[in-house]
Amino acid sequence: MSREHGAYHFEEESQNFLRKPSSSNQYTRFWTYISKREIDPILIIIGLLLGILLTLCVIAIIGLFHHVFFHQSRQLEVKLEESQLNGDELMKCKRPDRDSNPDFLTTVQVYYYCATEAYN
Repeated sequence: MSREHGAYHFEEESQNFLRKPSSSNQYTRFWTYISKREIDPILIIIGLLLGILLTLCVIAIIGLFHHVFFHQSRQLEVKLEESQLNGDELMKCKRPDRDSNPDFLTTVQVYYYCATEAYN
């Protein structure tokens, strides 16, 4: 008497399921592979440590660039904002006479003159 089609597939699937390695079986197979290939476990540990060290170096380099390009530039912007003169200080500043300087002074030139005068 022949087997039914469905029963045959069910048997095949159950056999394949039994052949699939579980997590503990994979661990055993891994160590069996290492022992058969005569790979020194110290080399594996050294490789893992070098991988961790390389990862930390990459993270440090990324952190350094982040600090230099973002935080320090922001600190410089804050310092520039604090050092700028406000409008009242510009009004109090002695402007050079237009007669003594034939060139028309733009706002930027006056601002620069007042800023340098304030720091000198």
